[in-house]
Amino acid sequence: MNAAERLALSRERMRQAMRHPDADTEHADPDRPVNTGPDWLFKLRATPAAILLVSVFEGWWDRQPLRVALSLAAETGTVILQPVAQKHPFKLVLAAAATGGLLAAVRPWRWVPTSALLAGLIPQLMSEALKRRSGSPQMRL
Repeated sequence: MNAAERLALSRERMRQAMRHPDADTEHADPDRPVNTGPDWLFKLRATPAAILLVSVFEGWWDRQPLRVALSLAAETGTVILQPVAQKHPFKLVLAAAATGGLLAAVRPWRWVPTSALLAGLIPQLMSEALKRRSGSPQMRL
């Protein structure tokens, strides 16, 4: 086996090792929900006690106007910050630390009264839970 063949074999082994388990379409279980989000969310969906809560929260979040803005901001941030991270990773880490320190010092989450936040959020989540519970016998996974 020459060097090029060993390199190709090594790369293939690395691809197999890094491959996500759900990426295997040949042996996919049709009854198992498809992993479309982060791994922690997929594990949470597999927990029987959290199925209703995750379903309610996802339904509520899908109707929020802020969702579109945050998704757009996340994509824009990725596009803008990825080249910076490749060229100057240390500066990006320093900027992130400075931003975190500023947020910790200013504490913007304390600007919104907790009672006002809960008064607006809890009724929406409860109505969504009641709709999901009475609407369909099967819960979406």
